[in-house]
Amino acid sequence: NLSLDRHSVINEPFDTKVGTWAVCGFPDEFTKEQESIGCFDAIKRYEGNCLLGAIHKEYSSGNYDYLELIADYQNDLPLSFGGISGGGLWHIVLEQPPQGCIRVKAMILSGVVFYQSAPENNIRSIKCHGRISVYRMAYEHITGFFNS
Repeated sequence: NLSLDRHSVINEPFDTKVGTWAVCGFPDEFTKEQESIGCFDAIKRYEGNCLLGAIHKEYSSGNYDYLELIADYQNDLPLSFGGISGGGLWHIVLEQPPQGCIRVKAMILSGVVFYQSAPENNIRSIKCHGRISVYRMAYEHITGFFNS
């Protein structure tokens, strides 16, 4: 529910350098087709996953903000992030109390994936609409659509 966190995400956002980030979705290359079973002619199995990382670049253009992560192919990653477009970019804010273990302080939907660059030197950029794009621009568009 975007309206629950909207004020704090827009006006008091956590620093992008705090915690970790996750791009979550369903890469096409992990989709499996299975033989028909019973009344079903075809069955597809979608396997979701999340790429954990840090924000490499953040910028604005007009009323929209953008966040980019880097996919480094020295790690075990899908060859393509096709199918993840529309997936969520999550900010996982961590904290460590003085006498305790690291724990999750907040998990905040902070963007929507929409683009992958071509790989270059085993690195690919994953571009996302950011918090302002989601919590202000998309929110206002959606509420305006349903309130008109």
